[in-house]
Amino acid sequence: MAGNFGAASWMDEDSLARVAAVVLACSVCVWRQLGVLDMYLVMRMRWLCRWMCRVLRVTAACAIACVCVCGSGRSFLLPVLRLSMRVILSVALMCACMAGMVSWVLCAMWPMRCTHVATVLPAVQRRRKGPPLPSR
Repeated sequence: MAGNFGAASWMDEDSLARVAAVVLACSVCVWRQLGVLDMYLVMRMRWLCRWMCRVLRVTAACAIACVCVCGSGRSFLLPVLRLSMRVILSVALMCACMAGMVSWVLCAMWPMRCTHVATVLPAVQRRRKGPPLPSR
């Protein structure tokens, strides 16, 4: 698996798909361990993992990571990955923090755009209230 994450190919689509598959599988493992997900959601995540493996051509090493959501009724940490619960929780927390920061930035930028449009648009409309423009 270490060979798949080389520095030269870090930003190509296959590498990003591998990272997404591993992060998704680890997050689902954590959520299932904490009892947050019910079995319906686990089955939906299992379908998503299979789709990622098939459509995004994720390698077999990353497909193994999706096994943790395929357990019948109980979740288990995948021994092949050799990840401790603390590492998985750290990854899930980091992803949650990054998603929160992105949403905060988007929410912070949106009111400025709305304010800009609300102040500029009426001024433009006032200027156009003169005689109509000649048709071409």
